[in-house]
Amino acid sequence: MIHIKKIVAFCCILFCQMSFSQGDCASALTICGNTTFTGVIKTYPDDSQFNGHVSCGNYVHSPMIWLKVTIVTGGSFGFVLTPKSLDPKADLNFFVFGPNVTCGDIGQSIRCSYTSPLEMFSTKNKTGLIPGAYGVSRQSNEGNGFLEMLDVKAGESYYIVVMDAGAPYNQFSIDFNGTATIDAPPEIKTPKIFGSYGAKICESDGVNDFITNIDLNEIAATAVGNQNNVEASFYIRGEDAIKDIRRLPNGFRNTESPQKGYIRLTNTVSKCFVVEEFIFTVEPLQTPFPLNVAGCDVSQTGFVHFNLAENDLLLQDNNPNRIVTYHPAANDMITLPKDYVNKEAYQEETVYAKILDTQSLCSVFKPFKLIINKTLPNVKPVQLTQCDIGNVPSDIKTFNLLEASEALTLKDSLFSVKFYLNNSDAQSDVNPLDFLYTNSTNPQTIIAKVTNKTTACYAFTTVDLKVKKGITLTQTIEKCDDDAISDGIVKFNLADAGFENNGNKVTYFLTSENAQLFQNPIAASFTNTQPYQQTVYARVQNENDCIGINTIELKVAVLPNLEKNETLYLCLNKTEDLIKLNTGISNVDLINYQYKWSPNGETTSEIDVNKAGTYTVVVKNQSGCTRERIFTVKNSELAEIYEIIIDDFTEVKKVTISALGQGIYEYSLDNISENYQASPIFENVATGIHDLYIKDLNGCGILHKTISVLGAPKYFTPNGDGINDNWNIWDLNTPSNSNAIIDIFNRFGKLLKQISPKDVGWDGTFNNLPLPADDYWYTLYLSDGRFTKGHFSLLR
Repeated sequence: MIHIKKIVAFCCILFCQMSFSQGDCASALTICGNTTFTGVIKTYPDDSQFNGHVSCGNYVHSPMIWLKVTIVTGGSFGFVLTPKSLDPKADLNFFVFGPNVTCGDIGQSIRCSYTSPLEMFSTKNKTGLIPGAYGVSRQSNEGNGFLEMLDVKAGESYYIVVMDAGAPYNQFSIDFNGTATIDAPPEIKTPKIFGSYGAKICESDGVNDFITNIDLNEIAATAVGNQNNVEASFYIRGEDAIKDIRRLPNGFRNTESPQKGYIRLTNTVSKCFVVEEFIFTVEPLQTPFPLNVAGCDVSQTGFVHFNLAENDLLLQDNNPNRIVTYHPAANDMITLPKDYVNKEAYQEETVYAKILDTQSLCSVFKPFKLIINKTLPNVKPVQLTQCDIGNVPSDIKTFNLLEASEALTLKDSLFSVKFYLNNSDAQSDVNPLDFLYTNSTNPQTIIAKVTNKTTACYAFTTVDLKVKKGITLTQTIEKCDDDAISDGIVKFNLADAGFENNGNKVTYFLTSENAQLFQNPIAASFTNTQPYQQTVYARVQNENDCIGINTIELKVAVLPNLEKNETLYLCLNKTEDLIKLNTGISNVDLINYQYKWSPNGETTSEIDVNKAGTYTVVVKNQSGCTRERIFTVKNSELAEIYEIIIDDFTEVKKVTISALGQGIYEYSLDNISENYQASPIFENVATGIHDLYIKDLNGCGILHKTISVLGAPKYFTPNGDGINDNWNIWDLNTPSNSNAIIDIFNRFGKLLKQISPKDVGWDGTFNNLPLPADDYWYTLYLSDGRFTKGHFSLLR
């Protein structure tokens, strides 16, 4: 039951274009709630149904729809008709007949609205019965489109006839108001999927085409739920759902997935119904795809026993409700045995796995191939011979069965090998032997199973184990420790032992046990791991026939212990001196070595040289190991002074020495043993007499030279106090400068006095008269030809 004042979805909500014939009283739609009419096409009724029955205007031959409503609870009853378009041309007219009239005798309309928004110059096109409105009938040029509500009683029924302006203005909704109530429409209980009602159906026929027979009764039961007096029906077209014609039968078979249809729920008592779009989605049972099954043609006949059950766990997918069977074709009722033999020799077959879910009864057929692997490992019998070495003979030895793998697999990593004590264990694949196996008899035959790791095909062959007395030889390889580091570790070529001959194969090992078991081999290019002396082992065999296990003694001989290469200098200023070149070997060991000098070929432990050059000595010890020492002899000599420049009449006094010679020189002032410098320039040198020393760093001596640095006083004070009373050049009174001449001038260039370094100097007078305080100038002419001038001040 629906209270009219509430806005409730009507039973027939059409969201798509629908076409049906509904234009007279007898086919009126039972309304059970608010309704939207979208694209409904009405028919034109006989004029006789309306002539003389409407109270407003004249009947116009227009399309219309008949609606029937039954009152459940009495009270005020009204409705509002709303066109979808706001255009005033969307003009709806309506007529109400009742209560409880019959289609043969509808009587006079009790409400009649013919108001035209265009004639009333109104932009509003809604119409209906609402609270507060007045009047029961309006002509096209009267009112606002609304009339008085009805007072209704329970059980009464009324016909509402809506006449519209035709397409495209034929879409409208009706919303009820007032205190009276009407019947409620049924409610679709089916959950919506992505906004639409629908159902997912399992594809029960097993064919993955998304087409199946659909149990509509089960879907209907879900849609109805626990509602009483409600039935569900299904249709392909919406028009059929409205008219309730061409219902889909139970077991309806869809033609596509998803497929659109319509569901109608009808109250069988009130005749209220609801129609909605309904989507049928058919999905096959979701399972993994089976894997192809391969089998080996062990009998070489083209027929193989296939284990179809290899796919069982995969297809059951950890679901206990799933049963897997195998069939020659999809939808085939014949069930194949799990141990299945192909029908035609050497021909692959396609078979089908059927997966049935016992809970949903969904099933699916999925194909896979039976692949015949025709190629088996090509194996031949192999013999392993183990050497019996040592002082106690024995026929029982430990074999490394992996030695046979190379011959059994032809060095192809595609194959794997297992070994068994007997054929029964090999066929049953039980009790495989360890690869390190000790024989029980001599000889003994065991079984090898060689398997293709890709196809799982396998073949059997025999391995004969035999123990025989082996040969043991010993060879010594000695090398000099002639790499960069004297540590007793060098690289050996074990093939130098000479065991690799007569087509024999030799493999080397660190221990005798590894050589016996043929495990952990080492390369022939081997660097010893124990300094100076180590024993390794060589296993000599032809194919898999052990010939012997030999011993190789590795020895590392030390090199002569020589000192490092040396550079020496020959002093050209000491022509009588010779340089002695010595190997550095102690006198007590001299006879244990041989010597060879170059470039002159001397064979003594030391030589004397008197000219520059490169001298090399090669020393060989009793092990034949040699080491070389190189002497580089270079010329050097005592320095020769080319020039000494003394800047002594400057603010900063500087001495610069230019020396010649083939030596490397350092320079010192006033200290023969210390304070030498590489630079030949001395700055800030004090005035006075200095000793200059030039030392050859190569040991060819020290050259000595005496130099003097002069200085002129800046001022003097001839006041008779005994201090600075006379002016003269300092440190000029030396034998080399005894003939120097000094001239003194006033500022006007007048010669006032000429003095000698031997004199006490100038006393500041001219013609025995004291001169005033002022600046005076001097010129100095030295004995070595140098000339300089300057000025000084006389202070009073």
